[in-house]
Amino acid sequence: MAVDDTEAPEWSVPAGIAVATDPGAATAVVSYTATVIDDVGVVSSSCTPGSASTFTLGTTTVACIAVDATGNVGTASFDVTVGVAAGSVDTLIDRIADLGLPKGVERSLQAPLKRVTKPAEDDNPDNDQAVCDKLDEFSANVADRLADGSLTVAQADPLVAFSHALELEYGCD
Repeated sequence: MAVDDTEAPEWSVPAGIAVATDPGAATAVVSYTATVIDDVGVVSSSCTPGSASTFTLGTTTVACIAVDATGNVGTASFDVTVGVAAGSVDTLIDRIADLGLPKGVERSLQAPLKRVTKPAEDDNPDNDQAVCDKLDEFSANVADRLADGSLTVAQADPLVAFSHALELEYGCD
């Protein structure tokens, strides 16, 4: 007997996932559970990136798709946000030192970050904007050093990604 199925497979996915990297890391392995059900049976299903994938700093949308035996397609998605721990400013300072840049360039990039550490470690909400301003100053310095050739794109991109993750962690706009 033929089944007249017009209903798409239904997904159950996380509302969203937020994780922090390990100290010094720019990625995190994120595992999740996404399940799909259907009246006539699912013939294929997948989520991309898959569970236990490595996610980079920032927000990545996981897209899930399933097809049932009659060809109906069900989709779902959710965001995985990878951030850094608030104390990770020192990690970013160390990463700059590890680049082997001329000392003047290194110091110009590290200077605003060194002024972030103390206000970031207190519980005074009045200092939050000062932290955000210094992170903006750092990003502008990276852009300037990229423009003048002191940094390559391969050096600048991870620094900016790390800085943006810190901004997310501190609640900067």
